[in-house]
Amino acid sequence: MTVVVTQNNITSPNADVTALTVGTANGLKFPNAGPLSNRNLIINGAMQVWQRSTSVAGVADNTNEGYQSVDRFGFSFASTHGGACTISKDPTVPSGEGFASSYNVDITSSSTPTANQNTAIFTKIEAQDIANSGWNFTSTSSYITLSFWARSTKAGTYCAYIDSVDAATYIRYIKEYTLVANTWKKVEITIPGESTLVYNNDNGEGLNVFWVLSAGSNRNAATDGTWQTGVNVATSNQVNFFDSTSNDFYLTGVQLEVGSVATPFEHRSYGDELLRCQRYYCQSVPGSRTATSMTNEMLFGRGESYLSWTYPVIMRAVPSVVTSNDTGTGVGYYTVSSVNNYTNGTVLRNGVNQYALLTPSSNASYNTKTGYNADAEL
Repeated sequence: MTVVVTQNNITSPNADVTALTVGTANGLKFPNAGPLSNRNLIINGAMQVWQRSTSVAGVADNTNEGYQSVDRFGFSFASTHGGACTISKDPTVPSGEGFASSYNVDITSSSTPTANQNTAIFTKIEAQDIANSGWNFTSTSSYITLSFWARSTKAGTYCAYIDSVDAATYIRYIKEYTLVANTWKKVEITIPGESTLVYNNDNGEGLNVFWVLSAGSNRNAATDGTWQTGVNVATSNQVNFFDSTSNDFYLTGVQLEVGSVATPFEHRSYGDELLRCQRYYCQSVPGSRTATSMTNEMLFGRGESYLSWTYPVIMRAVPSVVTSNDTGTGVGYYTVSSVNNYTNGTVLRNGVNQYALLTPSSNASYNTKTGYNADAEL
């Protein structure tokens, strides 16, 4: 039996009895379901890779903020806040969308932001990835679209924004979205270009995406849906998510793509996402970022040793490397097994692909060992 499948008014024979529907978005034909490769400029948008830790408690002000949990996503406190939260991998996800994990912010200490304070989840994109994305970012008729799934126990208006770090005058596009309590919502934000935007063709920080959770009175006077300069990161409608220890926020399915339409989320394999993440951060044993060498170890030769390893991928820049012994971590730390801990290793090489450490111990009876983490985050 021959089945005729209609594709944009073009008919062709097909042996499959299932009709194939083809649509158009951003000027491109695509199947209305299924993956389309390399559209998504966000790395780890499905929250699959958690090299450092799957749960970090006591995230507050200058304690454990930044990149501490899920790869390529961090948490930011601006100025003194007083609140605290736990960030963790959570199985709560929107039904039927093909996600297994979300990024969960659980408030453990409530507070009200001071005038200059704000809190936010963020991810950062290299400038060259925006410069080469196909987005004509200085044209108001060229667009980029941010989409994501969000859920909160606290209903109300939230703000998300993208920025241009390389612009002569720092500039942000800030947009409101509204959540109903305990209900997943797919948010789609279409953003036009702007004549003053600049994204350099280099490996530096280019475009950041922020999901604001609270903003003080000096930070919440933005205009919704426009590019703007200044310190504001939210509108006056932004909720204070930190006002109760009952509050939980969930985020997954983050996608940023060129064009004016949000296409279906580009699901990538865990292996693909891991390699992309390791350009920015990698370690000797996943999940053991702060572990000592007893659980995060690589064994080397006996006596004076030349410790050398090659990273899984070429890193974005020369990383900051921390090694470990049985009692702690630091630059040059290592252990002579069953004998002692040492901190006086000599770094011989630190590059984007390889690290080498000389351990001067002359004990010929025991192996030398260490663990490492290498950080080249934006």
